Formats: sequence, C-alpha cells, structure tokens
Amino acid sequence: MSSKACGCDEFPGDCTAARSAVLVRQDALDKTVREGEEVTFSCSLEGEDMSNYWMYWYRKGEQGTLTWIFRQGGYYGDGFQGRFEGEVKSFENRFTLRLLQAARADRAVYYCATRPR
Repeated sequence: MSSKACGCDEFPGDCTAARSAVLVRQDALDKTVREGEEVTFSCSLEGEDMSNYWMYWYRKGEQGTLTWIFRQGGYYGDGFQGRFEGEVKSFENRFTLRLLQAARADRAVYYCATRPR
C-alpha cells in the first residue's frame, strides 16, 4: 500500500479559496501490510492551522478509481465505516486514518487531501 499527500491542485473541484503557502505532508509513503493486520496512515498540515481546513482521505485502487474514504467530522464513504477510523488532532496539526484489518481489496494508493473551510 502506498500513500500520497495532495491539496488543491490534485482535487481542483474541492478547492475554492486562493492558494497560499500551505503544505500537506504525508508520512511513510510506502507500507507493506499482511492481510488481517492494522495499518495507520498519517499526514500533517504545515503553514496554516488545521482547524481552518476540511481534511479528507481518499484511495486509488488497482482499477484507477479515486474513492472517498473519510472526511473529518465522522463522515465515511460507502462501505468504509467500521473498517476504517479517521481522526483529526488539530492541536498537533495531524490527521490519521487507521485501516483496522487489511484485506486484499484494500491494496491502493492512499491520499490525504484538504480544502479551506
């Protein structure tokens, strides 16, 4: 499994405000996980307070389809609630996504994304 950080340029439909010196940085871009194991993806926001932004997790599977997994506030895409847990730690400018039990179908590139509130 891989992960990438992205912002307004990668998801232009999600971004409405002018761009500034804000960077979404994602930790550990490549992760190897066995089926049934738990894995955590993490990203941080630099240059701005995270409380001013909506934070999202997406993934792009082997078919190339981009699928929304989680948005802060406890909102999950279809079929992801109960299998994934998203958490925002605004005081640390940190945003995590936990996959509770990896399955073969979860093989994908995972993206952390943001847009201004």
